[in-house]
Amino acid sequence: MAGRRKKSNILLLATGLEGGGLENYTRNLIHALRSLMNNKRFFTGSLIPPKSKDTKVDFSGTGKNLISRAVFIFQSLLFILTNKVSQVICNHIAMTPTPLITKTLLGTRYIVFAHGIEVWGRIKKPYLWGLRNSHRIICVSRFTRDILIKKHSIPPSKLKILHPCVDTDKFKPGRKNPELVKKYNLKGKRVILSVGRLSAQEQYKGHDTVILSLKEIIKDVPEAVYLIVGDGDDRMRLENMAEELGLKEHVIFAGFVPENLLVDYYNLCDVFVMPSKFGVRDGKYMGEGFGIVYIEAQSCGKPVIAGRYGGSSDAVLHGETGYLVHPENSNEIAERIIRILKNRRLSERMGRKAREWVIANFSCKIFKDRIKDTLKDFID
Repeated sequence: MAGRRKKSNILLLATGLEGGGLENYTRNLIHALRSLMNNKRFFTGSLIPPKSKDTKVDFSGTGKNLISRAVFIFQSLLFILTNKVSQVICNHIAMTPTPLITKTLLGTRYIVFAHGIEVWGRIKKPYLWGLRNSHRIICVSRFTRDILIKKHSIPPSKLKILHPCVDTDKFKPGRKNPELVKKYNLKGKRVILSVGRLSAQEQYKGHDTVILSLKEIIKDVPEAVYLIVGDGDDRMRLENMAEELGLKEHVIFAGFVPENLLVDYYNLCDVFVMPSKFGVRDGKYMGEGFGIVYIEAQSCGKPVIAGRYGGSSDAVLHGETGYLVHPENSNEIAERIIRILKNRRLSERMGRKAREWVIANFSCKIFKDRIKDTLKDFID
């Protein structure tokens, strides 16, 4: 019909689609966008090629090295031209060179998602230009938004917040898996749980501080054990630390657990703890951009203890769904854990509130509704 606005073709450029954290957020974003618009108008490209045949993309690169990145930019430019793409969504600042070029040449509009450490510190000039020339920047937390305003002089009017989401139908309260109880000898135990990679380069998630806090915890709650889900090159240091402190029998390393099995591990615990730090290590920022594990645990009805600095402060209602603590104060962490483990009424109340809080603020439906509102002028 005459006068009807022509529908836009939209391309989402992703660094990768398989993994946790950023990739999980991007998969949820793609799923929501596809349900909000005609699939024929929405395309995806991934720098890192998917390994699974179930992960569908319209084109992909070959890896993350410099040559692969350059080739991917060329692929993306060609795709934009041949498919008449007028709007681009970048899941990471590393994807901004392509739409920055097409904005200059073709007037392409683009949106960038900002997660955490990639924008907290010094940003390379091409990516900073990419941020500043974008139509809009979507931040996963208030913390990241505030850094972009204060440190990088991004106008507040350009910034929106879109927290991650969790599948509340999948991550829900349930009985303890008897096979896992037997496997880890958890009968009669009070379980403290952490879920996250064990990286020697980062060491910010606070596993070591929780191990230190166990010395005090077991004085009041001798049946307490610390179950660590996740693997990495920092595991040996943590194992040695537990042994040197005489806590070997109280610390259990479960190793890597696939995402589809995580809900059973959340339901094993009495309290979820990950007191992540925020700061600079070897010139690089470290910390949680948000921390989806906090809302996964709360969706399962578990009280959560998180660090009070960084994006994780958006994920927990202090005093209601858990506690925000100083991430390097093992005494404070021990006190909060003991309080939850010894006060069943408090634990149950926090667990119920946690589940309600997640459903009301971080469910996939809420995520989809907020995308529709935040990107209204892009997807309508």
